[in-house]
Amino acid sequence: MRFFCLIAAILCSASNAAATADAAWHTPFMGVWVSAGDTFGQPATSQIEWTDAGLDGKFVRLDYRVETRPENSKPFIFKGTAYYPSSSEGKTVKAIWADSNGNLHPVAATISDETLVALWGTEATEQGRTRYELLSPTQMEITDWVKRPEGWKQFNRNIFVRQMDKPSGH
Repeated sequence: MRFFCLIAAILCSASNAAATADAAWHTPFMGVWVSAGDTFGQPATSQIEWTDAGLDGKFVRLDYRVETRPENSKPFIFKGTAYYPSSSEGKTVKAIWADSNGNLHPVAATISDETLVALWGTEATEQGRTRYELLSPTQMEITDWVKRPEGWKQFNRNIFVRQMDKPSGH
């Protein structure tokens, strides 16, 4: 009987470890990340912050801010926020995105290793794809595309550097 109890305990432990691994899909992304590069062909500084959304641990919040500095024009600031579930069922998560352009998009994201690929929008609205790829514990590459009639057009690609592990929260 002890043998069967031991096997049951091991199986439960392995099952809990797998559930914890799925639940922590977002852990490597958490923190504040900054980048200086180009967006839409304009010099830009960007910041992305992944935090606990403060909703009983059910969601993580992604805040994105980019400031472009067009030549002979005042800076333009774009902001967006997404809410992702903090746990996943397998390798996919659904989210919602809202931004300072007035957009509200559904998001369907795929998780593989330390990469998150988010497809956002609908056929009735603008559609896009954003890839968040962890290059190391301190570097993340973010690439954005928008869907046009002729196909996917890349409009942003930058390397972000982690500034801190534990964001201040909101």
